[in-house]
Amino acid sequence: MNLLLVLLPNKSIINKIFYLRDTIVRIKQGNLDLNAKKYPHISLVYFKDKNPTKIQKEKVVNLFSSFVFPLPIHLKIIKYDTWDNKVVAILDRKPLSDTIIKIEKLLEKNSIEIHKDYTALYGNYFDIKIARQVHKKDNETVTKLIEKTLPNKIGFDKIALIDRGWKEKDFLWKKTKED
Repeated sequence: MNLLLVLLPNKSIINKIFYLRDTIVRIKQGNLDLNAKKYPHISLVYFKDKNPTKIQKEKVVNLFSSFVFPLPIHLKIIKYDTWDNKVVAILDRKPLSDTIIKIEKLLEKNSIEIHKDYTALYGNYFDIKIARQVHKKDNETVTKLIEKTLPNKIGFDKIALIDRGWKEKDFLWKKTKED
């Protein structure tokens, strides 16, 4: 897995998303998903190196340690969409465009390769997977449940560099609004 720089929602939103994932299984509109306990997130930067060394990881951590991130930030949900058996929230990327450009320049200046093609794929949007393993016949019902449960904007208060795991102990680096 590549390194990812991700933005994580605040605890209230995370709890609501976990509640939704559990509810969808409980009401039999989706199957149990092994990834259901992964933190919901949006990916800001995808690193190219699939097997970075410890030194490379430390270099990235050191760069981010001194970078100023605008936390907390609220991103507007533009719409909900279904991808295969997932329901995702599509979020406006524009409030973070300048920050992402600064991050990309910082990494490039330090000879760290990143993927830039995600902008071509997704445009000025981020996506956050809300529900996984939804039965196709229940996509509309599940989407309505999600719309009723989540606010129009999602608050993000933590940024993290992740590698292999999705638990907080697996984060290589993180910064919260309090830092």
